[in-house]
Amino acid sequence: MTNVQFPVIVNDYHKIEKQNNININVFGYENKQKHPIYVSKEQFHDHLNLLMIIINIVVIKDFNRFFYDQTKHEHRKSGGMYCLQCFTKQDILHKHKEIVWLLMV
Repeated sequence: MTNVQFPVIVNDYHKIEKQNNININVFGYENKQKHPIYVSKEQFHDHLNLLMIIINIVVIKDFNRFFYDQTKHEHRKSGGMYCLQCFTKQDILHKHKEIVWLLMV
């Protein structure tokens, strides 16, 4: 954790990602609404999804389950990290991700 101050601030997340070859995504939950706080722009193989509640952070073990209450669809759902949209089919999510990456470049 070279050059990282504790407690870690949002501006240092990218340092931790590069030093550990991991994508870090942090989400918030306020007033029954989910929102992205920090979404990684790196493309490492490993991911760490965190949920920040007030001043605490918890690990999101199943990111898709995090989206379960977004729609009335009762089966497994997949979520887009940048926009927090919920998708019922993986192929639609993959197409969505391709479009988002093109827009970010």
